[in-house]
Amino acid sequence: MYTRDLLLVPNSMTTTFDDGTAILCVENTAEKATMHLQHVFNSVVKWTKKWRIKLKGGKSSHVNFTNKRITYHPSLFDVCIPYAITAKYLGIALDAKLFCKEHIKRKKVELNLKLSKLKWLFGRRSNLSIHNKLLLYKQLIKSV
Repeated sequence: MYTRDLLLVPNSMTTTFDDGTAILCVENTAEKATMHLQHVFNSVVKWTKKWRIKLKGGKSSHVNFTNKRITYHPSLFDVCIPYAITAKYLGIALDAKLFCKEHIKRKKVELNLKLSKLKWLFGRRSNLSIHNKLLLYKQLIKSV
């Protein structure tokens, strides 16, 4: 509710969740999209000054979803926002080329950690019934 009036800029979309905000700008070229993103950042800075909100620019990253090389980088509070190949938002790793390789790799590691911790419950020597093993699988493993 507090950030409801954040901004409405054409060709851009702003989403907020908890303490995170993602800004998506759509243009014909990567340079235009990045310049448009800088315009949106400037509007956000004005909005935060108006409402006396402090931003943490250290967690920010800039991802262009394109196959072309990026030459222009936006800045926030006169600090260049670093370019990243992937960005994690709401638990999903978004790749600059829109591949899921990094996301799948993270989930695979997470799944292996959970399985190794619960191996004693799912193993052949476990006294749990198949029904209970299936319930545990659905609750703990399938959610990953």
